[in-house]
Amino acid sequence: MIFDTELKTTRRSFLQTTCCASALCLAWVAGFPSLVTGAGSNYYLENREKFLKGFDQKNQGAQKLLASSTDPKTAAVIRQEAGEAFASLLPELPFIGGDRNPMTKWIVLAGHYVAFYRPMKAKGLSTESCGRLMYDIWVQNLALKSREAWLKEGARRLSPEYMKRMQGWAAWSQTRKDLPGWVVSYVKGADKDFDYGIDYHQCGAVLYFEKQNAADLAPYFCLVDWPSNKLMETGLARTKTLAMGNKVCNFRFKKGRPVTQDWSTEIAKITQRF
Repeated sequence: MIFDTELKTTRRSFLQTTCCASALCLAWVAGFPSLVTGAGSNYYLENREKFLKGFDQKNQGAQKLLASSTDPKTAAVIRQEAGEAFASLLPELPFIGGDRNPMTKWIVLAGHYVAFYRPMKAKGLSTESCGRLMYDIWVQNLALKSREAWLKEGARRLSPEYMKRMQGWAAWSQTRKDLPGWVVSYVKGADKDFDYGIDYHQCGAVLYFEKQNAADLAPYFCLVDWPSNKLMETGLARTKTLAMGNKVCNFRFKKGRPVTQDWSTEIAKITQRF
C-alpha cells in the first residue's frame, strides 16, 4: 500500500512549500484534528452513497471475471452478494481520518476484498481465487489511466520533495500508534541500493483483515502494489510484509531499477504459508 500525498488544496499547498521534516510533521498533526479528538465515527455513513457508487464502479469487471472460473449464474450471485456485504461492512470500517487521511482509500479497498471474500468462500472458492479476482480487477482499473500519467506520477514519487513528505508522514505516524491505521518509519537511501525506503510497522489493512477473520486474505492485498509501481517505474522492491508474518514491510524505491515482482513471483510464497 503506497502512501498518496494528494490532499485537499489547502493542505497540499502548505506541504509543497514546506522544506523540513519537522515542519511537515507538525503540518500532519494540525491536519488531523478529527483524529486527535476522536470525532468522525459517522464518516462512512455520511459518505455512504459515494462509497457504494465507488464499489460498483471499481468492480464492474468482477462478474465477467468470475464467470470464467465458475459459471454465469454463480458469478452474478457472488457479485450481488458482494455488493450487499460491502454495504453492511461500510459503517464498521476503521476510521483513520476520513478525507484528511489519504490512506483511507486503502481501508475502503480492504472492505471491497472482504465483501467478495465472504460469498466466494461460502460457495467453496479459495482465498487465492478471491485474491486473484481482486488483483485482476485492480489491473483493469489501472489501465484506465494513461501511460504518460503513470510515468509522471512515478517521477513525483521519486522526487526530493516527495521524500520529504514521506519523512513527515513517518514522523506523524509514530505519534499515533493508537489508531487502527499505518505506523511507518522513513529509511534514508543507501547509496546504490535504493533512493529511499519506507518500513511499515503497522498496517491498517492487515489489522482490518484480522478483525474480519480473513487474515489469509491479507497477503493477496499486498500484491496490488506491484502492477501500479511497474507502471510508475519506481523501482520498488520488497522482501518482507506484515501480512506474511514478518515484523515489517520493507518498501525500497530506486530510480531506473525495473520492478520485477508481481503476482507470478509472489504467489508461491503465499500458498506455501497459508
